[in-house]
Amino acid sequence: MKIGKKILYFCFLSVFVLSPLFADPINFTVICTNDLHSNFEGNGPDRYFTEIPNDGDPITGHYARIAELVKHVKSEKNEKNEPVILLDSGDYSFGTLFHIISPSKASEMVPEFQFFCDLKYDAITMGNHDFESEETGLAISLKKAAKRGLKLPFVVSNLFFRDVENSRIKEFYCSNSPDPHQSFLNRSLIKEYYCNGKKLRIGVIGILGPDAAKLSLANRHECGFYGFDDESGKDDLPQLYGKVNEIVKDLKENGKADVIIALMHGGELENRELIKNVPDINLIVAGHTHQAYFFQDGDTTVIQTGTGGKQVGLIEFAFDEGKLVPLNPQNTLVAINDSLESDKEVIQQIESYKDEIKKVIPDSKYSYDSVIYEVFSPILRGRWPNNFAGVFVASSILKQINKAAEKKFDLYITTSAMVRSDFAVPEKFPKVVYQFSDIFKFLPLGYDDEMHPGAEIISYYLTKHDFKKLLEAMFAFCGKTPSYEPVLSDSVSFSLNSFGIPLFNKIGNLKLNGKDFKDWPELIHVCSNSFFVKNLMKIKTITRGWVEIPPRNEKGEPITSFEKSGFPKEFMVFVESLSEVGRDSGR
Repeated sequence: MKIGKKILYFCFLSVFVLSPLFADPINFTVICTNDLHSNFEGNGPDRYFTEIPNDGDPITGHYARIAELVKHVKSEKNEKNEPVILLDSGDYSFGTLFHIISPSKASEMVPEFQFFCDLKYDAITMGNHDFESEETGLAISLKKAAKRGLKLPFVVSNLFFRDVENSRIKEFYCSNSPDPHQSFLNRSLIKEYYCNGKKLRIGVIGILGPDAAKLSLANRHECGFYGFDDESGKDDLPQLYGKVNEIVKDLKENGKADVIIALMHGGELENRELIKNVPDINLIVAGHTHQAYFFQDGDTTVIQTGTGGKQVGLIEFAFDEGKLVPLNPQNTLVAINDSLESDKEVIQQIESYKDEIKKVIPDSKYSYDSVIYEVFSPILRGRWPNNFAGVFVASSILKQINKAAEKKFDLYITTSAMVRSDFAVPEKFPKVVYQFSDIFKFLPLGYDDEMHPGAEIISYYLTKHDFKKLLEAMFAFCGKTPSYEPVLSDSVSFSLNSFGIPLFNKIGNLKLNGKDFKDWPELIHVCSNSFFVKNLMKIKTITRGWVEIPPRNEKGEPITSFEKSGFPKEFMVFVESLSEVGRDSGR
């Protein structure tokens, strides 16, 4: 099997490095994922995936390839009586059409949870995007999983519930369960393994970091996370570290844990602060920032694998007399690509999920593989001013909406985190066909009150001075949290002043449809998706009281509720825009 060659070096290194260090250690392997975002069919134009290894398909990731790798490693290690620990550090959902199945009452399936259970994940935690369907959708997903008899070893150590009657997910939480399968959401877990006659007890905690807590603020109403104050919008790191140290101490003293693993949905900066303040953690499996890295900070090992399953973490460890040593520090990230075989059962499951998608959006005139757009050159994402995909999406939506709008809109605004894909054209392809499933990946966020997928388009007004203030705030905060970087339709242009003062005069040369700021009307007509507007309503909290920007009606009066715009969902408006371009070009 081709996968065997990928881990042959690991096995050789284990023998070579291990012998001078330990006489009779416990060897075990950690396989880890993060930020999978429901990318069942991988990353890239969906119709180009093939099951045949090494035939040149451009798709990276794919759950069938991940499954094949995991099963193969487990089989090889089982022959040596060495444990394999399989972990995920959050944002398992929301990114493709597959994610619309689990929160929907129209289907009994829960694809992401089924994948975790079929591969026998030992522990998983939650990320900010796992709250995209709010507690309502999460509760639906958990109830369906329970009905199907799935075992979900979630660990969310800094989760707490507000004083809300009949909390929809609290029933799935157990603050101190000795049995990881007694409840879905656990404060911590103890996993016990045996190797060479020795017993190894691993304590697992799960942490949703302060930045992820802030980004999920608009979608959480019944629960919060120690380490972030939802009311003030401020981090509370002493609270977080105090809580985590308390749990780790309990795992070591009462749970007799030999090794502590933290599933940390936070990036490198949060990882390093956690190490400084909770020194007893041996391994951090990170997520959230979509970076790929492996490093050691003192006695703590840290890994993050990127996003979308493009890579999987694979670390071989030796443990003896309290020491945990990674044996393959130079080769911990395994690329998931065309060189790997695919698990046949997962392929079949994915096909069955496509049938479920039809149930969830039954009125759509588009099927999963409907051809929408042909691309001859890349249109890629990036940071401002090079976010060409973001501007293309926002401009396409504005143009499409204004075709039907009675009162024309001046601009469309969203954020870089909400335009989540781009148009890539792999080498050797003169053009690439993008289908309905691909276009959904651009704008996958949002649900309405009936749990139908997609963000609503919201119509409102801003004063021109509030709009400038909004841009100032977004650029001030996107330095720390890039997700807040604004994405605007091409009706707006501006520059960033290198020596400007944040929140005051960083934005310069601001124009709307070519008009200088001084010539703008006092009120401008804005459209955004509902997710953006929910965050706009919380901008005072997000900016810690620095900025307050009230949406207004056409009379200029502040509003707190919004009428239905009458437009299709955001992703459908983009689909229609691209479809019309295709029809106009004679495709």
